[in-house]
Amino acid sequence: MRREVSRKLEMGARVRDFCIAHPSDAGNVKDAVARLDELLRKAESLGMAQRSGRLEELSAANRRNALRRSAKFELLHHLVTIGRLAGEEVPSLAGKFYLRSPDATHTSFLASTKLMLRLAEENKELLMRKGLSEDLLTELSAAVAQFEEAMTSGRNGRSEHIRARTELEEVADAVVRTVGIITGLYRFKLKNSPDLTRTLERLRIIGPKSAPEPVEPPKGDGGGETPPSSGGVAAA
Repeated sequence: MRREVSRKLEMGARVRDFCIAHPSDAGNVKDAVARLDELLRKAESLGMAQRSGRLEELSAANRRNALRRSAKFELLHHLVTIGRLAGEEVPSLAGKFYLRSPDATHTSFLASTKLMLRLAEENKELLMRKGLSEDLLTELSAAVAQFEEAMTSGRNGRSEHIRARTELEEVADAVVRTVGIITGLYRFKLKNSPDLTRTLERLRIIGPKSAPEPVEPPKGDGGGETPPSSGGVAAA
């Protein structure tokens, strides 16, 4: 969850708690507070969905990487070796069996692996004569299916993460607007309680945004300009 969104939601929760501690019988106030509570509950659900989607995306990435390493070092190396031997006998297979670069995308890696698997199945008898194990093709086929499933799971997780994050930002903005309405209603309700009014105003502060740290003027040797005594900033 982005920091700004988190701050808006934390502010909304503080204001909701204030309203619960200082309830109003006015219907419009009750409705506004109920709306705020509904938004905060929705935000909590969306936050969980966003985190779940992100975890699924990361989990799928780990599965893809593990399957790719396993397929490459345990299965593809041998298949490529046998395929090249077969290419020496059948020219149409020459250059069809090769290992992709480690920098190749997962999509590219999957496509080339499926192509080699198909060629191996179509020329199984030849490749088995050259030393290919039929079990290797079975294992590679299963690995390809798992790899495709992991890619789909990763895409779904990322889509859920982005959807929840987008909705969460919209909900956070709605929380700020609702707090503005509640504050206006409570200013009238608490017009004879200035301390509570000031408390509410402090509670609705979202929080400081990151700002550059102030730069101290260099300590000169007396030859530079003297800053104005009024505390203003001298023109550059």
